[in-house]
Amino acid sequence: MASATSCPPIVLEPFDLGIHTPADLNRGARTALLQNSPAVVNGPVGTEWAPDLGAAAVETRQEWFTYLVSDYPRKLTDLYGNEADSDAAVEEEIEIQAGQKPVNIRPARHQPDNPLTNTLLVSFLEPAKKYWRLFSSRPARVIKKTDRPRQCNVCLDYHRSPTCHRLPLCKRCGKAAGHDSGDCTAPEQCANCLGPHSANFADCPARPKKVHGVFRRLTKEQRDHIRVVGAETFRQRNVEAQRHAPDLQQNGPQQDSARSLERSSPRAPSPAASRAPSCIMVATTPEAEEEPEHPRPGSPRKRRIVLITRPHDHGHEVFQANVGKIPPVHDCALALADSERYDIVLLQEPWTTMANSRCLTKTHPAYDTYSPVEAWNSNSTRPRVMTYHAVPTCR
Repeated sequence: MASATSCPPIVLEPFDLGIHTPADLNRGARTALLQNSPAVVNGPVGTEWAPDLGAAAVETRQEWFTYLVSDYPRKLTDLYGNEADSDAAVEEEIEIQAGQKPVNIRPARHQPDNPLTNTLLVSFLEPAKKYWRLFSSRPARVIKKTDRPRQCNVCLDYHRSPTCHRLPLCKRCGKAAGHDSGDCTAPEQCANCLGPHSANFADCPARPKKVHGVFRRLTKEQRDHIRVVGAETFRQRNVEAQRHAPDLQQNGPQQDSARSLERSSPRAPSPAASRAPSCIMVATTPEAEEEPEHPRPGSPRKRRIVLITRPHDHGHEVFQANVGKIPPVHDCALALADSERYDIVLLQEPWTTMANSRCLTKTHPAYDTYSPVEAWNSNSTRPRVMTYHAVPTCR
């Protein structure tokens, strides 16, 4: 005799429900851990296991603020002309002048040619709050270390030079260096971003960015996208220069007088901007014949650059680009617009984010930023465009 049996309900596993990790989960977890953890105690690190290692003392990392003291007298004398104890007098005078006790006093590596003076390096745990000098020395100045990524002198990439076996490149034109960079007359083109500047340009968008104190190289997709934008900017700039070359030969004196008038104008653009078009629209559009059925969004390989030159009505130079929500490309567009001295920058698909209830996007010191919305909290409410207007004092 057949009997009906009831099957237990099927319970799906959590991974079968299509649950996605919420955004900023790591930040929320970190905040919760910090709130529930005990207070941080400033003290020696590792004191509990130092005896096991046979350590006599455990030292923690300290940040020093170092000052350079130039033209400090090598010998000090008292009122009677007798030579005084320089070390004790120097330490006491520094504490009086700077308002704090130094943690380290040492002679500089490079000394002046004058045998009567010396150069000292004085370090403190806190920055000096007032102007100070040591006896008859020059005013002490703080030493600010500029940490820059290492750039190879051979291939111009960002790594150490001694281990490089690549083909040498010219710093000016970025081509194979069969000539000296100082004698190169070709147009400037960066070997890294392909933009219209030399390879050692300090604001090159292809340079590694410092994140949390560590230099991070760009990803391959970010680098490819930057090279596409840079190459198109270089091509457009040189096309305009070649187009105006015959006019410069035929109307040399007239062009010189016109340029002198432009220099006298307060809004006169730079020579690089005078060769640039009135408007550059950089739009990424898919190639119909090569695009797969499901293309990857923002992929630079499957996009092409379309430049459109439009006349301007009020003498404003306009730069327009689609940056694809990629932070380095957004920075690259603003840097290129500033180098060409554009007045208005129109960016589609800008990079935006939220951090600590603050709406963030990319900015530039030469431009005021304008957003079509005051705030956003998701991808559906974020701005699709961002407008930048040149600051008058920066022009």
